[in-house]
Amino acid sequence: MLFLEFFRYKYIQKDAKHSKNTYFFKLIFAIIVLIKGVIMDIEQKLKNYILKRNSTITAFSKKTKIPETTLNGIFKRGIRNSVVSNISRICKNLDISIDLLLVGQIGKLSLTQIDLRDDEKIILQNYNNLNELGQIEAKKHIILLLQSKDYQKIFTRQPNLANNI
Repeated sequence: MLFLEFFRYKYIQKDAKHSKNTYFFKLIFAIIVLIKGVIMDIEQKLKNYILKRNSTITAFSKKTKIPETTLNGIFKRGIRNSVVSNISRICKNLDISIDLLLVGQIGKLSLTQIDLRDDEKIILQNYNNLNELGQIEAKKHIILLLQSKDYQKIFTRQPNLANNI
């Protein structure tokens, strides 16, 4: 609302002699500039976050196997205009949430933001408290449990978890 008041003050006073169409087009242009500024803000945040965790964009590019020109294109044209697989690789490498990134924030989703039952949250918290070797062993135990028909839910197609270890 404050933006519209500023716009009216700035343009209507000076352009009172012009038609309503001129006002309308200037308003649309101002809104586009405002939206572009908001959208570009997250790209700048993302670029700064990448540079904080990596020495250069080139180093991050090599790490993620995303060409540097593609990364610069994302920063220039916006996250929402990017290929999902690139955004996914960026988020996975930075250990940040895609969901939060798409709403203009950089961070991880906490377990309280995910719709899980309490027992599922406890299992995930305990899993996250394990070191890398413990997490590998936990995954192996889950695979063994899934291979036993006594512990399986009925699936039409069995998920392949062995490739995720």
